[in-house]
Amino acid sequence: RSPAWAFCEVLRGASNARAVADARIDLDQMIALDDYCTDEGITFDGEFADQESVFDILQDIANTANASLSLSNGPFSVVIDNERDTPIQHFTERNSWGFSSSKVLARRPHAVKYRFPNELTLRQYDEGYVYEAGYDASNATLFEIIDLPYTTSKRQAYLRARRAMFQARLRPEIYTLTVSAEHLVCTRGDLVRVVHSVPLLGIGAARVTALATSGPNTTGVTLDAPFPMESGTAYAIRFRQADGDSVL
Repeated sequence: RSPAWAFCEVLRGASNARAVADARIDLDQMIALDDYCTDEGITFDGEFADQESVFDILQDIANTANASLSLSNGPFSVVIDNERDTPIQHFTERNSWGFSSSKVLARRPHAVKYRFPNELTLRQYDEGYVYEAGYDASNATLFEIIDLPYTTSKRQAYLRARRAMFQARLRPEIYTLTVSAEHLVCTRGDLVRVVHSVPLLGIGAARVTALATSGPNTTGVTLDAPFPMESGTAYAIRFRQADGDSVL
């Protein structure tokens, strides 16, 4: 029932006429996906009676596990949509250009209605509702329906519908910038830091030209650009070191 091992079974199992070798599967990421799904209580309960595209089934498995199919760098893998705490790359106006953003201004529904094959009723379809703040069964009139054919737990169905509602509310914007391919380190799903004057993220970006030291300690830096500061205000600098580490 683990989405990770269902993903592997579709790729290398007997039902796949073109089964792939283990070397073409990102097994480390499959272990990470299994750990994530175990912690979150996520299962994949699919039943396939007809021929279907391997690609489509892999997408369905990944989506059920709050992830997406990834083929970057060759092997079959997934990008898990979970929190990251280590920035992989820093983007500034020094190493990128063409920053832009777009925002979805669609009218949000009052509630999400979700339908799923309930394991407690032998896979008979059940339904439930997740309401926006201020709405309930008495006043909600605008609904969005999502089907969850591979989620059989009522709790998981509720959590997936709630996640979909919060994604629409908290992820309305898409930010875009361009960077030279030779200097692109991050891949899809990585956490990055952005400093840019358009969205007013940070004061600015510069390079360190000299260090002031006292014994083993660095007590100051000289930058190659001016940074106006206000008296009485605390400031911080985030340094990108040569090995890619981020120091605040």
